[in-house]
Amino acid sequence: MLADETLAEMLRNSDPDVVRPRFDAEFMRRAVQAFQRDRAMQGAFLQDREAREMLMRLMFGRAIRAANQPA
Repeated sequence: MLADETLAEMLRNSDPDVVRPRFDAEFMRRAVQAFQRDRAMQGAFLQDREAREMLMRLMFGRAIRAANQPA
């Protein structure tokens, strides 16, 4: 996701509370796309809200750290 320079820039320069909704939406879009052929995984991801939020929180933290590392 950090290949999207606009998102990477937002992660570097914006308050996490501001950029988190954009990150979550993009993460969901890409996850559904990745699981497009695996209906069981897609269903589990979409239906288990607690697991989905935990995964998105983990990935958001990783994205923030990666965006702030020197290139």
